Amino acid sequence: MKCFKFNRKLTHVRINYFCQFFVVGSFMVYINPLLSTSGLTSTQLGVTALAAHIASTIARLVIGPIADGTKHRHVVFFLLSVTTAMFILLFFAFPRMTEYVFEGEVHENGVFIPHVVWNSIGTESNYSDRYSSQRICWPRFIEQCDVMSNGTREWKFKLGFRLQKTDTNPMDVKYIVTNGTLRANDVTTNASENFRVFCRYTHSVEEEACHKLRNTVKGVATVSIFLMAIVLRSLVTMTHSSIPNLLDSTTYGILKEEKAHMYGRSRAFGSAGYVAAALSTGLYISSISSQFSPSSNQPSPGFASNQHNEKNTADYKPSIILGSIFALLGAIVGAIPSTGTIPVTIKLRKAILIGIRSPAMIKCSINSFLSGLVYSYLFEFYFFVLTSEYNVPPYFIGFLVLSVMIGEVPAFFVAGSLVKRFGETACIAAAHILFGLRVLSFGVFYNYLYYIGSEILFTTGFSLLYTALIIQAGSAGRGTQAEAGDVVASMHALMNAILFSITSCIGGLIWGVLLDRFTGRQLFYAASVLSFVLAVFTPVISYFIDLCFCDSKENDILVEPTDVVKFESDKNGFNGTSFM
Repeated sequence: MKCFKFNRKLTHVRINYFCQFFVVGSFMVYINPLLSTSGLTSTQLGVTALAAHIASTIARLVIGPIADGTKHRHVVFFLLSVTTAMFILLFFAFPRMTEYVFEGEVHENGVFIPHVVWNSIGTESNYSDRYSSQRICWPRFIEQCDVMSNGTREWKFKLGFRLQKTDTNPMDVKYIVTNGTLRANDVTTNASENFRVFCRYTHSVEEEACHKLRNTVKGVATVSIFLMAIVLRSLVTMTHSSIPNLLDSTTYGILKEEKAHMYGRSRAFGSAGYVAAALSTGLYISSISSQFSPSSNQPSPGFASNQHNEKNTADYKPSIILGSIFALLGAIVGAIPSTGTIPVTIKLRKAILIGIRSPAMIKCSINSFLSGLVYSYLFEFYFFVLTSEYNVPPYFIGFLVLSVMIGEVPAFFVAGSLVKRFGETACIAAAHILFGLRVLSFGVFYNYLYYIGSEILFTTGFSLLYTALIIQAGSAGRGTQAEAGDVVASMHALMNAILFSITSCIGGLIWGVLLDRFTGRQLFYAASVLSFVLAVFTPVISYFIDLCFCDSKENDILVEPTDVVKFESDKNGFNGTSFM
């Protein structure tokens, strides 16, 4: 029973793990869907991710040495957590950008007549006998309107319309242009095509017995909102990204080298917080959003072109609330001083000098870079595509996170044996195949339940990939026996920087631009093809790198992972990295 002795020195650290990864699961997971409600496009989200990853990379390199130099790491924990909570709360300042679409006919005299479609149990025409006598809450004025001409938005001029009432039919209304001119031949080339306007402001009619129009669509973000998103996302990522790294080094310092294999027990609290956050936040968002969704049993007037846009009415404010609360709880727990810690020295300069002369590290760097470029689509836009395009309810996201953990965590325990048996190159290629099948399932299947099975089966590929890269990076520093621990830790830091930070900066922006031009489902197909291509070229890359080095003793040596490598593999087996 001695091996199960409870280490009281780690109690507050484990609670902090739970709190900080709860912040990741409740807020960081939903940051792209949250910003999209303010009108940011996929390209703009990619730009914000680029800035955020640059900021987090700098923070990881700067804050760690500062924490070790001050000798008061608990103060750094407190300040970072409080600052993170403050920045998360500032996301309440982002407005929910909404536009109102109107669709109908334009007459030669510039009169606009809306064509309403009633959405109830079935879709019926606005001339239906059933709803012909129903009153609609038509706005008196609609302003700041862009017109849709030949399938594209016209931004050159803004129009305003004034309601012209009629007493014959409650649904037969006309709008007169109040500024500018509007002619039928100016806005469409097809007489049978409905004319559409997208308006920023409306002034509703104050009537009690009328049906509210369902014509809201997601608006377009202004330049100021876009710049604010870049700054605020960079700040919150910069302050929070360093906290898990400091928790890792604190835990390792308390356990000492002889008990480093027990690290996974502490990091498991982080996994528990991540899963609990994803489940609770998803349910919270779904419950809040459903309160504002109109009942499908009640007749509701709208327009044919935007009926599908009304399905996604999620309100992501619960992610801000829960994220800030647990960041503050982490600040309280993190303020407790830790005793008996030993700082881990990261020597990136020495790691880079060794890496450029080591074929193992060159392979690891190339594999990390290429893998990160492809995998960044899932890292950055997975939840965004599922919520905005697939209309997956937020509560279901929590079950997907749980299924990932079910497949990923046990796979980390057997991945080391597989790498030892088959070698790093073969395991990396196999991991690419599993990842390709994983993203392919999101392109092929339409039933949400299939996604759970796919995540459990194929997310094991990430465990295999990460373990192979960990061992490959660690083997590059074996020549310097006197400082093996420092060099191996530095190699791992360099590998993580390439796999998650550098490639996310580049890949996030590329995938974001592509997502504005293609559907998310199409890009899932593209990511699967690229992953299968990587599986083929990984052995080829390894072969040619071996040819470039004369020292054959260093090539493809399969060694038993050292204690440091085992520690790093265990450490990263519980961080839910495939979702972050």
